[in-house]
Amino acid sequence: MPDSFVSWVLLAAIPVLLVIGGLSALHWSRYIGTLTRLHRSRSGPQAALAPSTVAWLELRGEQQYRRAYRRTWELAGVLALGLAVALAAG
Repeated sequence: MPDSFVSWVLLAAIPVLLVIGGLSALHWSRYIGTLTRLHRSRSGPQAALAPSTVAWLELRGEQQYRRAYRRTWELAGVLALGLAVALAAG
């Protein structure tokens, strides 16, 4: 069992890192999937998709990119905070 407050903080950070990292990976995979669908819609044999479908795919890609980017920086922030706590604890 951890004996200090710092140890408890570091242990509590593990599930937070896992959740944020999982969300980050999910959003990046959705972004890549959206880019793939958009590329296929433009270059495939049925490239005559409705302009609204292409516009929706572009918008969806932008949304997924923003979410993935934000989650990645949140993950980096939690990692930096955990490292700072660990260094401060000695």
